[in-house]
Amino acid sequence: MEVVGGYRESIVTTMKKNCIAVVSANMGGYDTVKPVPRYEPGIDYFYISDRDDVLTEAALQGWMPLKCDWSTIEVPAWAEHAPDRYRAKVIKLAPWAFPQEKYRHYLWIDSSITLLDGWWQSALNHLGSHDILLHSHRNRNSVYEEAAFSMRMVKYEAEQNSLASALEQMATGLNIPLISGLYETGFILRRHTATQDDLARIWWQAQETYRTTQDQVTFCIALWEAQLDVAVFPFTLPNVGKQSQILALDAHNETKRYGTDSNKNDSALHKEHHNTSKEGV
Repeated sequence: MEVVGGYRESIVTTMKKNCIAVVSANMGGYDTVKPVPRYEPGIDYFYISDRDDVLTEAALQGWMPLKCDWSTIEVPAWAEHAPDRYRAKVIKLAPWAFPQEKYRHYLWIDSSITLLDGWWQSALNHLGSHDILLHSHRNRNSVYEEAAFSMRMVKYEAEQNSLASALEQMATGLNIPLISGLYETGFILRRHTATQDDLARIWWQAQETYRTTQDQVTFCIALWEAQLDVAVFPFTLPNVGKQSQILALDAHNETKRYGTDSNKNDSALHKEHHNTSKEGV
């Protein structure tokens, strides 16, 4: 619990010996709170935020609200000055921080995702006996292509050195094949196993090493090192504004829905974050 120890007690008091823990995070009120699907026994929905108004809305939408107190959380260097959307990834990368022994499965969803009624039937069916269930990337199937493509994107312009370092390590240090799969990280269903803890720690360390918010790249590095048995949906994540048979996907809000803590926009904050953490990359 060293990473998210600030809300250990609130989690412990609400958890039961259930089948699935669904977790999402929304820092700074970046996104609107999506409603949970129809109630199903054995599935608990946890919503983590650092804003009380967001948590109030989460409770109204059917979530179990959990307060994130940044003063009690070990914030990694890559997220210390990052904008709110990227700070949510601190929670995303640290599932070992939750007492998962109470659950057989753990699902992370980005705050832009709305789960549809009965989603769990399709998800568990496709997971089968595998360790983890993911969506393949809709446009690329190589982490090398993703890293190279990201280096040309405006939102990662301050991370070119970080991504170049990751590319070199993948090719010469880890010997990851050119075509080894590329996965979305907005929906990650994991079986509760010790290997999953290993994956989370490797992923966390990769983020620390390369100091990039491009978690699809570091996730593929972690998957390769952990050697998990991966299951993949036969369909990709839907386009923004569309839905698949299990979920709907919205765009992340460009302006904060629940008020503004700063007059800096997300892009400016992102650039500032990397300008303050380039040493050692």
